[in-house]
Amino acid sequence: MKIKYLFGGCLFLAVLGIYLFLKLKPPTSVIPGEFEKQEAILVAYEKLPPNQADLELLENQRSTLIDIIAACHTTVDIKVLVADKESHDSAKTHLASRNVILDRIEFIHQEFDSIWIRDYGPIQLNTPFGTRAWLDFDYHMPGDSWINDEGIRQQRSLDDNIPTYLAKRQGVEVQSVDLVLHGGAIASNGANILVISKAIFDWNQERYQLSPEQTRAKLTNCFPNLHIEYVAPLAHEPTKHVDMFLVFTSRNTVVVGSYSPQMDYLNHLRLNGVARQLSRLTVDGKPIIVERIFMPPHGKQSFGGSYTNIVFANGTLLVPDYGVDSDGLAQAITLYNRLLPNWNIRPIYSGDLVVAEGALHCVTANIPSSK
Repeated sequence: MKIKYLFGGCLFLAVLGIYLFLKLKPPTSVIPGEFEKQEAILVAYEKLPPNQADLELLENQRSTLIDIIAACHTTVDIKVLVADKESHDSAKTHLASRNVILDRIEFIHQEFDSIWIRDYGPIQLNTPFGTRAWLDFDYHMPGDSWINDEGIRQQRSLDDNIPTYLAKRQGVEVQSVDLVLHGGAIASNGANILVISKAIFDWNQERYQLSPEQTRAKLTNCFPNLHIEYVAPLAHEPTKHVDMFLVFTSRNTVVVGSYSPQMDYLNHLRLNGVARQLSRLTVDGKPIIVERIFMPPHGKQSFGGSYTNIVFANGTLLVPDYGVDSDGLAQAITLYNRLLPNWNIRPIYSGDLVVAEGALHCVTANIPSSK
């Protein structure tokens, strides 16, 4: 009888302990870090443009997508969105010419609007129970960024439908969020920290007439147990995305861009401020490590790109090469070799992306492992 009561008492205490643990410290769902295990990489192989003047640029951008796939298809599964027969046939032909085994590539036939899948692709939450859900934010760019040459605003509704379509195809729960947030405007350390561009306040003020406080409240509701750090975007850089100047390479290490005062005084100050701001954050009770990397040079009317706009692919790291800054590229590769010593660093020419305000990270989307 004593043994029976003893067992019952122990069971009660165990259940009570679990209850108190969950009550005091609820399980946390996290956005996995891109440096962690990835199930797949998504790319969107855009169909030919109706305007012949845009054809050469798109063909060059397609070549960059082929370079991306060829460089990392042996370390991560690749899923390629194709909108029509021509784009499917073109992708297959170019990949075969690079000795890519086509049976290892999944082609997904679905209409979409643009190559910039990072910004409209799914954002994954991993739960503490080994499951995942995809967050589907509103894909919208305020201002004049989506005004075409005829002065007509492009809504990119086909892009905005992609997360829901893919979720049904993959059997993943999808949660729609009535907030504007682009995938390039958020970065996760895979643990307790999210970094989000302050541009999100302007986007949602224009789109939904939300105050900054209301936008913060909605994001806190989306990520209730995570610390959200809002940072100022680069000045005079049109996307206002954080992947243009920072990237996490581990849960406690973040790389932040840097300009000399001579190259860009305003963004020199702004990026130094971001670096100081992030250095005050802690992971597992210790200050986060902030590494700095020089940004490529830029002209007065154009953005020169970033060495933080990179692609993690299970031991393969793709770094943009803009063709104008060999010393800066070499320094970037040296830094990433030090931070990721067991990774294969592969530079990919990105000059045809940066002229359209993007780079490698912008034309890929990660589907992290849920394990």
